Amino acid sequence: MALNIEADLDAFFQTGEFAVTANYTLADTSTGTLDGIFDTESEPVNLGEAGFIQVQPTFHVQTSKLPAGMTEGATLQIKGATYRLAFDPIPNGTGVSVLTLEGAG
Repeated sequence: MALNIEADLDAFFQTGEFAVTANYTLADTSTGTLDGIFDTESEPVNLGEAGFIQVQPTFHVQTSKLPAGMTEGATLQIKGATYRLAFDPIPNGTGVSVLTLEGAG
């Protein structure tokens, strides 16, 4: 029996449980929506005796659902905040890509 990874991922990225819908704008000004898992994970960073908490928001999406042109600098509106892609999407080899975000001001 063959596995249907796309169908499994579709179920995982349905909004309502974990996924949310983001509105995106690409460099060519085209727009659309993309469902994904938004995370604002934080981690302590030590600098000698001083330290701070680093927050690195990410948006996990199905690689097959990424629009052409989703590259560094594209913007996403998620939960009322606007973010910019800090890097091109990073596929993790399981059919999911991670979009690393930064505040867009």
